Amino acid sequence: MKDILRSTVLIGIFTVPFLPLIVSNSLFFPFITGKNFAFRIIVEVIFAAWALLALMDTAYRPRFSWILGGFVWFVAVMFCADIFGVSPHKSLWSNYERMEGFVTLIHLFLYFVVLGASLTTEKLWKAFLNTSIAVAVLMSMYAFGQIFGWISIEQSDVRVDARLGNAAYLAIYMLFHVYLAIYVLVMTRSRNLKIMYGLLSLVFVFVLVETGTRGTAIALAGSALLTVGYIALFERENILMRKIAIGGLGAVVAVVLSLAVAKNTALVQSHPNVARLTTISLGEAQTRFTIWKLAIEGVKERPILGWGQENFNYVFNKYYKASLYGQEPWFDRVHDIVFDWLIAGGIVGFLSYVFVFLSSVYYAAVRPLYAKYKDTFSVTERGLLLGVLAGYVMHNIFVFDNLISYTLFAAVIALIHARAVTNEKPIFEGIVEDTIITNIAMPTIGVLAVAIVYFVNVPSLQAAGDLIDAFQASNPDAQYAAFDSALNRGSFGQQEIREQLTRITQSVAQDPQFASKLQQLYAKLPPAEQTKKITELRTKFLTRTDSELTRQVQETPDDVRILVFQASFYRVVGKADIAEKILDRAVLLSPQKQGTHFELGLSLMQQQKYSEAFNRFKIAYELEPKNDQARMLYATAAVYMHDMKTRDMLITPAFHEQYVTNDFIVRALYDTKQYPELIMLLNERIKLQPNDTQLRVSLAAVLREAGATKEAIAVLQKAIVDFPSFKDQGTQYIAQLEKDATPTK
Repeated sequence: MKDILRSTVLIGIFTVPFLPLIVSNSLFFPFITGKNFAFRIIVEVIFAAWALLALMDTAYRPRFSWILGGFVWFVAVMFCADIFGVSPHKSLWSNYERMEGFVTLIHLFLYFVVLGASLTTEKLWKAFLNTSIAVAVLMSMYAFGQIFGWISIEQSDVRVDARLGNAAYLAIYMLFHVYLAIYVLVMTRSRNLKIMYGLLSLVFVFVLVETGTRGTAIALAGSALLTVGYIALFERENILMRKIAIGGLGAVVAVVLSLAVAKNTALVQSHPNVARLTTISLGEAQTRFTIWKLAIEGVKERPILGWGQENFNYVFNKYYKASLYGQEPWFDRVHDIVFDWLIAGGIVGFLSYVFVFLSSVYYAAVRPLYAKYKDTFSVTERGLLLGVLAGYVMHNIFVFDNLISYTLFAAVIALIHARAVTNEKPIFEGIVEDTIITNIAMPTIGVLAVAIVYFVNVPSLQAAGDLIDAFQASNPDAQYAAFDSALNRGSFGQQEIREQLTRITQSVAQDPQFASKLQQLYAKLPPAEQTKKITELRTKFLTRTDSELTRQVQETPDDVRILVFQASFYRVVGKADIAEKILDRAVLLSPQKQGTHFELGLSLMQQQKYSEAFNRFKIAYELEPKNDQARMLYATAAVYMHDMKTRDMLITPAFHEQYVTNDFIVRALYDTKQYPELIMLLNERIKLQPNDTQLRVSLAAVLREAGATKEAIAVLQKAIVDFPSFKDQGTQYIAQLEKDATPTK
């Protein structure tokens, strides 16, 4: 039994490095969910097996280090922060897009414990690191396929992301493996293998550069300087290594200076990712700085235990600055490791995290300076471990973690912990009787493990698959059934499922072809029964969406994002008065978010409350006049109010073309029967888009309503001449115009 348990643990441990290769296209967020569910299940299984193994054999029991103690304290603090945070459920479970929260944190802790207690020899650690390096080679091969154009890149034209779906995620993955490859190189005696590991580290550097991730490039350069500086300063016995370190110091400086000097040369500019790395400036980081300022306000409000994990969106919305209008509307990360943990866990949580990190640095690079612990790590190993930890933190100054970087960090500190406690006694050395293990521990742990694997993973995993089924459904009926199944799973992704359902329902509500899409499905039914079925399905979509959005608002009443979703739904289905009330609250929760003001203004406009809409769009515009959308909506409201003075103030020559091509403006001029202005605008638009025959039809319709039927017919006749394919359609329109113009007898 012991051998079976040990094999289970080791198989699981050696499977984790392969997780980056998983992309689950059958699940929602395929680059995230598959990896995370696999990690959670593996950890749950190996922890159960390890727990039994540790009961049987004291050799597998954990030994104390301040890394372990700090990690325990950090987990405990974050649990409290999450429970007492703004949205405990989301803090504990996260969502499909991130799959972090406390559930991931506790799994990382268990993974760390199992690694530190099970990989207790240099041979095992070397095998584990070699496994991870081998997978990094496969990832690099995939990245090369993207570089040469054989494989598509997920999020960019040129910034490779391999199997991670995000260039920044691949960048930190490669940074870790640059150091791991050199670390194994140091452990290896074979000259040929040393050459191989050295070349691999260069390959990993190259792939990192091809991600075009500037924060990670800075992290690599800064951590490399720290590594070679440490070795040059403290290496006294291996003179060759010290000389190599000094040479490395010069090489890193030379590369950085060369890039700085050559950044405007044709050679650098011809390589977009290298050129991107040379365009680092404080000006381009202004968005990050603004986000950090918002985070500071959030820390001031809840300084002790913070807001709980996954709750930065509340801070972002509350302290949002209108100057962020050009960025994505819903930030859920600060993009800085310091502020991310300050927001999630407050000062106590952040200091707990720092303690884990600093204790790792202490055991890796400080404690070995004392004679008693000199043999824990060689000077070169210390420098490399210090470098990889520093590089990880530097990277996270401008980016944020993901599962793969978390697991690599956990593995590195587990390596440090395992080496540091080699000569320590287990925390618990008592002998557990075989009968207790067999009759109590095994069945208890077995049942708990099965229950945890199922309830933590299976319903949410199935729901993630249901969502993909909904997207791929062949007809609206099947689509509704898939959403119904997803929602009934009770997964942690309920909000995301509800948001996707809302998008589909809005499409159903607005789609004039909805009935025709279902006619084939119900072709065998009598026409009356067809109509009944179609009406029932439309009603099911609308009723279910209304119900689910109401539930979500009840669960997260201060989440501006879901309030906007709910209001947008009501506005689309013709209940603008309800949308208005919801958006009044959303504006109070996020007073500077122009998008929320826009939604409120549109709801008012839909109710023909043009004066109120004008004032609302005025407020939105004055928050940030640089926002062109704010300018156009304000101008639209001015048209409805017949306030041409304000309209002319807004539509300067620089914005004239945007004004002409804006559909809201066209609608406003038509609704207010300002036909001469609308005719001029449509004529200008036709000059800008001469091949759009629909514009000719629209112009003809407006001319007809303005009483200029002859001019309308002339427009259509010219369209027939310009576009022979338009002849049949144009002839029909002309005939209708002539018929309407003929007085009835």
